[in-house]
Amino acid sequence: MNTICFGGFAGSGGSALRDVFKEFDKVHLFQNEFRLVKERYGILDLEKAIYEDTSPENIDLAIKDFIWLTKNMDFPYSRFSRIGNHYGNLTNGQFQTLTQKYIQSIVEYQYPMDWHFFQFKRSHFQQIIHRIKKKFKIGDSHQNAFYTSLEQDKFVEITKEYISKTISASSKSEFNAVALHNAIPPYGATVTNKSMKYFDKIKLIIIDRDPRDIFLDLPNGKYLPKSDNIMTRARAFVSFSKRLRSETQLLKTNPHILFLKFEDLILEYESTLNQLQDFLNYDLGSHNKFSCFDPKVSEKNIFKWQSASGDAKKSLEYIASELREYLYTNY
Repeated sequence: MNTICFGGFAGSGGSALRDVFKEFDKVHLFQNEFRLVKERYGILDLEKAIYEDTSPENIDLAIKDFIWLTKNMDFPYSRFSRIGNHYGNLTNGQFQTLTQKYIQSIVEYQYPMDWHFFQFKRSHFQQIIHRIKKKFKIGDSHQNAFYTSLEQDKFVEITKEYISKTISASSKSEFNAVALHNAIPPYGATVTNKSMKYFDKIKLIIIDRDPRDIFLDLPNGKYLPKSDNIMTRARAFVSFSKRLRSETQLLKTNPHILFLKFEDLILEYESTLNQLQDFLNYDLGSHNKFSCFDPKVSEKNIFKWQSASGDAKKSLEYIASELREYLYTNY
């Protein structure tokens, strides 16, 4: 399966790429962020517990955490329902079935277990009931714990198959490539490379944007301290931005990763689109150009920083001085 993963650095233009891929008729765009690998309690955490932590207790907890996560991902999301990621609806009701088969394929056996961490996760009332049952030997006080000693290569192989089947279940037609939004974190070479191994024939596109415009557009000060002092927020933003991009140069050495500028997608649309297609080297099918992404409409989202004044201008000048290597200068 040809896999296109794409994303950015929080407000840097990932949704623009999403709209671009919608325009190609042989690209299947997964209709939500595909967070199964990178999410807390997801595949990466599961792998870490099995092959780095290795303690049987942590292996059991990691498997149970993954089951808990996927059950929540399965839920639809609406105003009055539980919060979920729609994965059940998006995969035509197959996500939980595929997940159960996946767990069965990686778990070697189950065994009875009773230890304090299980009790930590219970309410006070449930703990008291458990103590009473245990003292008077009412029923079985143990829980089933999971264990696996699966070889890591086999784990990766089984997981890739699980992900591939989940993606295939989400499409109602044939496609030449799948596009997955925010499936892979672009924040560090180690975690990025670990994530990429779970996808077939993968290409990763990371889009960035002038940090001054990102700062102005971060919704409700997301990732920043709540403060009326704009310089306080600007300093936090600089620290935040430097950390996210600390391994950018290392990532750029990977031939399967392409970095794009959001501004180039608008100002140099044709050449940037050609660069994108040359990098992918997939048959993306017919292109219904401008049906979802129109560079002229998106022009309002660049160079916002030029209109700033007063304290906002001073904060942007500080950001420019600290994040000079990430400014957009091709104009």
